[in-house]
Amino acid sequence: MKRIVMLVHSHIRKNKISSGIFVILVLITMFLIHSAFMIDNSFKMIFDSVCQSTNSADFAEGVPETYYEKNRERINEFLSTDPDISHYEIEKSIILMRTKLSSPEGEELLGSWRFRNADRKEGLSTLRIVEKTDSDLESPIYVPLVCKTFFGYELNDELKLNYKGQILTYHIAAFTEDILFGSRASLVFDLPNQEFQKLNNQTGEQEKAVVILIKSDNPRLPFKTSKVLGDAPFAISESKNQAVYSRVLGLKIYSYIMLVFSIINIIITVITIRFKMKNIINNEVRNIGTLKAIGYRNSEINLSYTLQFVFLSMVGVFAGIGVSAVFSNTVMSQITAEAGLKWQNVAGMTNDIKLICLLVLFIGFISWHSIRKAKNISPVVALRDGVENFNFRKNYFPLNDTVFPLNLAMAGKMFMNNRKQNSMMIIIVAACILASAFSITLFTNTVLKREGLLQISGVEDFSAILLLHDRKELDKMAKKSNWFRGSVLP
Repeated sequence: MKRIVMLVHSHIRKNKISSGIFVILVLITMFLIHSAFMIDNSFKMIFDSVCQSTNSADFAEGVPETYYEKNRERINEFLSTDPDISHYEIEKSIILMRTKLSSPEGEELLGSWRFRNADRKEGLSTLRIVEKTDSDLESPIYVPLVCKTFFGYELNDELKLNYKGQILTYHIAAFTEDILFGSRASLVFDLPNQEFQKLNNQTGEQEKAVVILIKSDNPRLPFKTSKVLGDAPFAISESKNQAVYSRVLGLKIYSYIMLVFSIINIIITVITIRFKMKNIINNEVRNIGTLKAIGYRNSEINLSYTLQFVFLSMVGVFAGIGVSAVFSNTVMSQITAEAGLKWQNVAGMTNDIKLICLLVLFIGFISWHSIRKAKNISPVVALRDGVENFNFRKNYFPLNDTVFPLNLAMAGKMFMNNRKQNSMMIIIVAACILASAFSITLFTNTVLKREGLLQISGVEDFSAILLLHDRKELDKMAKKSNWFRGSVLP
C-alpha cells in the first residue's frame, strides 16, 4: 500500500496544474449541490419551527364582523360539528380597503391592509417577534419580517397609511414571523392593544372583521367553508399550503438552476477524467511499462491513478462544503428574501455524507473504468516507444483526394478523429449557454421587472370578490371595463 501512496503522490506532483483545475471543478460542483440541498433542508426546518412556536392554524377565513354576528349560530355550529375540524378560534381584526401605503422608496401602494391585535389571547397563530427595537416609539406597529427582507423596511422606520384622506402614521417597533399572515402574498400587521383599539374607533363598520382560525388535516376543508360562508360580502381565505407555495416557489427556481449548473460541471469533470486517462495511456507508456518491469501489478498501477482522482475529488468536495458554509449566509440572504422567515442555514449531515460518498464513488468508478486499457501495456512494448495504434475507420477527409481547401479538410479530419470528445464539448457549450441565458432571463424578469414574476407564480395583479344577484351583471361589467383582463370564477 505504501508504494501505491508514493505513486499517487508522484502523479499529483507531476500534474499540479491539471490537479488544481480538477479540484476547482469538483469544488464548484459540490458548492452548487450543497447550496441547493441546503435551501430545501433549511426551509423545511425553519418552516416547521415557526409552525410549532406560533401554533399556527392550518386555515383562516376573514369575514365582516357584521356578517359573522348575524350568522353566528350557523357558523359556530358548522365549526363545532364538522369532523375535519379539531379546533378553532375567532378573533377580531381590521381591514382598511383601498388604502395607500407608503413604501421605503416613497411609492404609494394601493391595497387592502389587515391588522390584528398583538395582545390577543388566542392560542392559534400567536405573535412571534424576531427583531425588536430598544427605543420607546410613538404609535408602534409590528410588521412581518418580509417587509424588511424583501421590501427594505428597517426598525424605527415610519409606516404611513392614507385612509380616506386621513394619514395614519406608525413606527416599526418589531418584525414578526407568521405562517399564514407573514408572506409577501398575505401581509397582516400587528398593533398593540392601545393602538388597535384606537384604530378600531377611527374606522367604521365596513372595516371591522373577524378571523376564523382553524386546525384541520383535511386539505379540502376550504371547499366546505366556502359553502358555509358563500353569502358573505367578502371572505379572505388563507391556508398553510398556500403559505408554503408562496414562499417556496422562488427558492425552488434557484435550487433547480444550481442543480443544472452542477450537472454540467459533473459532465465536464467526467470528460476531464476521460481525456486525462487517455493522455496517460498515450504519453506515459514507458513509465507504465517500467513500473510493470520492476514488479508493479496492473491492479496497483490502475489503483494509483484511480486514487489520484479520488483524493483530489475528496479535497474538492470538502472545500466546496466549506466554501458553501462560509459564503452561504451572504448568498442565501439574497435568495431567500421573499420567504419572510428568519433564515438560518441548516446543514443536513446525513445528506452531506450521502453526497460525499456518491460523488467520490462516482469519480472513482469513472477513473477506474477509464484506466483499464493500461493493462494492455507490456514492458517490451513500452521499451519500444509505446503501443502502435492503427486507425482502420473510414477516412472521411482524405487529404490526397479532397475537393475542400487543405486547411478545412485537415480541420474536418481532426474533428472526425476525435468526434466523441468534440461532440461532448458541443453539448457542454450548448448547455452552458442555455443555463446562462435562462439565468439572465430569469433575473431580468423577476428582479428588474415584475411581469415575469407574476407570470411564473400565476399571481393576479388584483383579485376582487363581488356579491351579485345575477351572473349576467358581472359579464356585462367585465365587457364595459377596459381595465379588466383575466378570468371570472363563480
